[in-house]
This record gives sequence, structure tokens and C-alpha cells, in this order.
Amino acid sequence: MKHLFSILLAGCISITIIHSGHAQTGGGILLPIRNAGADGAAIKATGHFWNTFGESQHEKWYPLPNGFLAEFTERSVQVKVVYDKKGNWVYTIRQYTEKELPDEIRAQVKQTYYDDTIGVVKEVIQPQYTVYLIHIENGVRWKTIRVRDGEMEVVQDFKRTGKAE
Repeated sequence: MKHLFSILLAGCISITIIHSGHAQTGGGILLPIRNAGADGAAIKATGHFWNTFGESQHEKWYPLPNGFLAEFTERSVQVKVVYDKKGNWVYTIRQYTEKELPDEIRAQVKQTYYDDTIGVVKEVIQPQYTVYLIHIENGVRWKTIRVRDGEMEVVQDFKRTGKAE
């Protein structure tokens, strides 16, 4: 385990750019410099990130009160990855449009809401399951639909008030 830690530490230090008293990866602040070489949680989080998404994502890292956040854009998909204070992956949020929505999820939504336009989609990936939050509208109302394990439900429903002029 110590050998693996040394390898990860060496890799982390070699690609970390020191600037203005902070360790930076891809231009985003990861940790104050005093913790850059000694924070096992940060090393574990970056190791998981690179194994999952690759090392060339130009991600930006931010400290959170209880962990770390990495964000980047992959093609037209915005991705946010959250790690806990021990460096364990907690969840990933991918935000995109109808074009990137998996066909089976799109078909399920369109089967019921065939006249509605699909806007922003937020895909929340957790260890146990994946949830899709899909914003739809038809000019009269907006809804947020949640799809999980083949089940679909409305979680928000807004109706337009007043008359268009």
C-alpha cells in the first residue's frame, strides 16, 4: 500500500503546477500548497478521477467543506464529480441536452410527453443507481421528470400564468 501511495504521490506532484501558494491541476485550485504532497484523500480522489475519465480532461478542482469537486466539459456535456473528505467517489452529475440523452430514456419520456420539448437533462450517477432529471416544456407549463430504474414521475410542475401579449 505504501508503494502505491508513493507512486500516486509522485504522479500527483509531477503534474501539479505550483502557483500563488496553491496546488493547481488544469487551472483549478485543488488544495492549499501546504497539503499538496501530504493529503492522501486528494491523491485518492485524483487517482480515481484519472482512472475513470482519463488524465487529459483539463478538469478544475475545488475544495468542498466535506471533500472535493472536479468539473470539466466532455464534448458538450458538463461533468461534476464529487468526492468525500476521504477521497471516495460520492456521485457524478452530467448535464446535457436531449441529443445526449440515452435512447431508451428519451423514448420513455416521449411516449408520455410526445408534444413536449426536452430541455436540460441532469444525469446523477451514484454507486447504487443512476437518476435522470429531465426538464420538459410545452409552452403552457414546465415539468421536471425523474426517471430511475424504469420508473418515471413528475417531481416539479409549473404552469405559466397570465396571458401572452
